[in-house]
Amino acid sequence: MSTDRQDNLSASRGNAFGFWFFRTLLRWAGLKPTCAIVWVITFFYALADRQARKRTLSYLNRRFPGAGPVSRFLHTWRLFTAQGQALVLARHLASPNPNIAFIEENRQAMAELIGCQDKGVIIVTSHFGCWQAAMAALAGFNRKINLLVQADNRIDVEKLMAVPHHRSLFHQIIASDGPGGGLLECLQALQNREIVCIMGDRTAGAKTVSADFLGAPASFPISPWNLAARSGCPAIVFLIAFRIAKRQLIFHFSDPILPAANPNRKLTPEDVKPEVEKYAAELEHIAQRFPYQVFRFEDWD
Repeated sequence: MSTDRQDNLSASRGNAFGFWFFRTLLRWAGLKPTCAIVWVITFFYALADRQARKRTLSYLNRRFPGAGPVSRFLHTWRLFTAQGQALVLARHLASPNPNIAFIEENRQAMAELIGCQDKGVIIVTSHFGCWQAAMAALAGFNRKINLLVQADNRIDVEKLMAVPHHRSLFHQIIASDGPGGGLLECLQALQNREIVCIMGDRTAGAKTVSADFLGAPASFPISPWNLAARSGCPAIVFLIAFRIAKRQLIFHFSDPILPAANPNRKLTPEDVKPEVEKYAAELEHIAQRFPYQVFRFEDWD
């Protein structure tokens, strides 16, 4: 999982007072009233922040083709609101009694894979929904969880990922700028039958391959699938949607994606294209169900 700096709007939006305001409001008013206030704040962002609006267009034009200026503004507003509510929800999950229902889709596939594997499992997730809540679901498998993250002094990953209740299972692998970028540590973790969690959506200058997404080619990073091929370990796409009104988190696990590429030769992007296409299909399916919870704010082409 990569809390990457490039193309990350949330890393550059907000200020100390704003964070304090929402933490205080959440503590005293609760989840739903706080998420209602988010609508007001994001309206002004959608209205005034031209750069942010521009960076939503690549996704929104795919998801809502033919939308006019007014409809596009409303889609943008809803998208910003969902992102803000996801941050509020992640903060709420770190409280002692969050009272959030967990709905798990296809969890059995993950449980069976964990049970029969003599190695670890790769979890490929996305900047989708309340992705910060990944630990809440993965901790239930009672395996050490390694998150591949970019080094960034501005981001407290433990707070971002809401891990206070699962600290003993949580480990960060720093993706360095040098050769490998954390690959060796990821491979060692998988050899130890641990879980490695990595983002599969934002490119951030990484090597990519094209796959169909919402009716047009889109670029996705190949690093999760290179790791699967090198390790021989299966991957599962894990996506986390939410419904504030029903106080629900929906944990969606895909069926296992088995690496097909030959790990004994130098891999090319085309070698892992079939796996990337399966990942893109999972992301598209859940984007159809929850269209305002896709938070990849960059060019998809």
